[in-house]
Amino acid sequence: MQLSKVAKDELRKKIEEELKDVPERQRIQLDKDILEYLLFEEIILNKEKNIKVKLPVWSGEFLRKIDLSQVDFTNVSWDILSNDMVATFTCRPYSNDIMLDVKGKLEKLILSIDILKNKGYCVNFSGTNARINLDQSFEALEFNIVRVMDCNFSGLDLSNQDFTGIDLIHIEDSDISDTELYIPDNIELYGYRSNLANINLSNRTIDIYESIFDCGGQNLERCNLTNSGVKINLNGNWFANAKTNEELVDAMETKWVGCYVNGKKVFSSKEKNAVATEKKEEYEKMKAEKFNSVLGSIEEQKKPRAK
Repeated sequence: MQLSKVAKDELRKKIEEELKDVPERQRIQLDKDILEYLLFEEIILNKEKNIKVKLPVWSGEFLRKIDLSQVDFTNVSWDILSNDMVATFTCRPYSNDIMLDVKGKLEKLILSIDILKNKGYCVNFSGTNARINLDQSFEALEFNIVRVMDCNFSGLDLSNQDFTGIDLIHIEDSDISDTELYIPDNIELYGYRSNLANINLSNRTIDIYESIFDCGGQNLERCNLTNSGVKINLNGNWFANAKTNEELVDAMETKWVGCYVNGKKVFSSKEKNAVATEKKEEYEKMKAEKFNSVLGSIEEQKKPRAK
């Protein structure tokens, strides 16, 4: 199928409109080739080296009503479409010779993405049944790294990843919560301003100061680590002012529940209240038993003794 950009966009809009009538938790079937044609834009980064990449230009919550289980996500970049074009061409691994003559086209693609529709992300596959192998992404195949930028994968099944040969996993401004993603401890992990809740990071130890502030380290800065089991080292010397203590309290209440600070598990307010209630009930029970015991002893003493 070959359509003009205008015709392709019109077809996408028509499908989105029709999906509004599909009941929640139901998925319709679309032809695999047509679906992939609409989901991705494949561009040639370098003709001489025959370097191609697929860009996920069509996404959003409406995809939850389409069966994506057969879609091929091999060679998709989960990074290039993020808004920071300067970083794309400088800080990131794409050298100018790889990105030959495509800067203008990429800028147009980025501007065409409806960030509001995607709930603030460039790419949104959250809650779908997409089978995404991050180890088969463009960055993994080309550079042996995984980069996820401005993506919402919340609720996807990312449990079946093969990170053999991957040197670095970089997750930034993204949501990979509730994905069952497992990252082996021999792989360098950099996370920044991302939701990593409910994934297993119990093999990781981070520094509490660098996890709150932007220090350029690899300490999962400003990430939601709820129920990840991360071990966090707290050095009290860092927290000498009220502002810093505010940040610490907020992190303990909203981002570190289920983690371990200096070896002690961080409990939620609900868990703390439950423990307090249980202790109170145990105390009241012990008090009642003691009172009954004393009362029983008094009653025993009142009984007339046999002559």
